[in-house]
Order: sequence, then structure tokens, then C-alpha cells
Amino acid sequence: MSRLLDAKERDRFATWLEQEAESDRAIAEQAGKFGTGMDVIVKRNLVRAAACLLIANDLRCIEDGVL
Repeated sequence: MSRLLDAKERDRFATWLEQEAESDRAIAEQAGKFGTGMDVIVKRNLVRAAACLLIANDLRCIEDGVL
């Protein structure tokens, strides 16, 4: 049994990750407006957004046959 995603599943997962990244960035931006005390939430969401985009990019590269 193969554990790899087919092209359609990779695209769907990458799209979901990109949407999650955008949501995390928006949350970080809003939390940043509250000032100090929200630094941990801002940092956590920005790190999570970056991780989501990194994985989405890797998935897109696999789909293109680059990775």
C-alpha cells in the first residue's frame, strides 16, 4: 500500500496549507494590534504560517517533479 499522495491530493493539501498560512498571518496581524502581551501569539502564528508555506511549496515542487 502506497502512503504517497497523488497529484490531486497534493494540490488539495497544498491549497489548504496556503489558506491556513493566510489565516495565521491575519491572526498575527490582529493580535499585534493589541500591543505587548500578545507577542507569543504573534510569533507562534507567524512561525506556523511559515511552516505551512514551506510544506505547501515542497508539495508543489513534488507535483512539478522538481523535488
